Amino acid sequence: MDKLLILDQLKISFFYTLQILLILFFFGVLFSYIEKKNSASIYRVFGMNGLIFTGFIGTIVHEFSHMVFCTIFRHEITEFALFRPYKSRYDGIMGYVNHSCNKNSIYQRVGNFFIGIAPIIFGTGLLILCMWILVPSAFDDVSAVFSKNMQYMSHIHSIKESINIYISIVAAIIMNMNQFKQTNVVGYI
Repeated sequence: MDKLLILDQLKISFFYTLQILLILFFFGVLFSYIEKKNSASIYRVFGMNGLIFTGFIGTIVHEFSHMVFCTIFRHEITEFALFRPYKSRYDGIMGYVNHSCNKNSIYQRVGNFFIGIAPIIFGTGLLILCMWILVPSAFDDVSAVFSKNMQYMSHIHSIKESINIYISIVAAIIMNMNQFKQTNVVGYI
């Protein structure tokens, strides 16, 4: 009986892992497409200076997050540029972190994965922190929706349910950050 239970748990774990990977892949492709369209529009309207202006904070946060995780996983940072606006005009690279690791160290090899996803972790954390500081009431509303949806997580049985929860969280963020949302403030006549 224990073997059957373990096998069932492995199947469920595999199913959830596959769901998460598919969702991450889907949204990664979607965000990549949106980013390319957005960059092309900014470039068309404002030129390279527009890309440099809009990429300033994001590029620094992105590259800095790679550096932090390189340090955590004891990789040697061989060269880096947090933001290189003038050289990027010629090669399209606004920032980079070159690093090396000991291929015999499992810890450092696993670190390559976390170094790769560091901007997602760090960037999301920074956005949450900024929202908490700058718009605390919206942060509280989004936190409530997030907490409610996390309770549903133990009852998910399909990819569709996972996507619905993700969409409801993103919709809550968008609705709470909408500067034109209806408020209870009485207007002047």
